[in-house]
Amino acid sequence: MYLSHFAVIYGLRQIWPLADGLVSLLIAYAVTAALSYLVARATWHLVERRAQDFAHRLTSAGSDRSTIRPTIAATVAGLH
Repeated sequence: MYLSHFAVIYGLRQIWPLADGLVSLLIAYAVTAALSYLVARATWHLVERRAQDFAHRLTSAGSDRSTIRPTIAATVAGLH
């Protein structure tokens, strides 16, 4: 939410100029918080979760690489 709320505030100010006052401030706060939450959830599902899964596959495959590469090299060289 911290990263997305800047964009949400900018976007809201472009399409919905609020008047001065406490009620307007509270409405802007509630709308910004709700939209920032929705954007944060969407980016978590679309970007962050996939990046974490990809990083996990890369790091967990690191231990398998040392045993796979010599086998591939021996097969290519005709030693297997």
